[in-house]
Amino acid sequence: MPTITALPTYISLHEAAIRCGVSETVLRRAVNDGIIRSVRLTGGKIAVADEDAAIVAAQIEAIADGDELVSLSQAARKLQIDSSTVWWWYKHGWLEKRGSGPRNAILFSWKEAKKLHQLYHQRRGGQRGRRLIPRNMEVNEAIANLI
Repeated sequence: MPTITALPTYISLHEAAIRCGVSETVLRRAVNDGIIRSVRLTGGKIAVADEDAAIVAAQIEAIADGDELVSLSQAARKLQIDSSTVWWWYKHGWLEKRGSGPRNAILFSWKEAKKLHQLYHQRRGGQRGRRLIPRNMEVNEAIANLI
């Protein structure tokens, strides 16, 4: 039996701006650029996909912090490692999900992924089977010990 994917929830552009804490102008630009799914309502008003507006807001917040959001496959490509490695970082809770992108892609902080990659090379030294973060240590503590 085929699975039915959830349909996006659409809200007014004004409501999305309030919920996400960004200006209507920014969201309107994202609609015009095809980044946010939208529909035109009678009277010329625009309704946008709630989750798309949230992703744009998360990207803006990340950029303001000098970061960016990347998908699992983008992080693996940029770090030149196998995507299963990034998946394990996520599965173990070492890499926090910041949002969902197109086709349910998991979005992560690029800064956090780079720090884990640095730890990956320092602790493992290319050896398979060595635990990246010792069982008795938190990820933040391990990253802090990099320096």
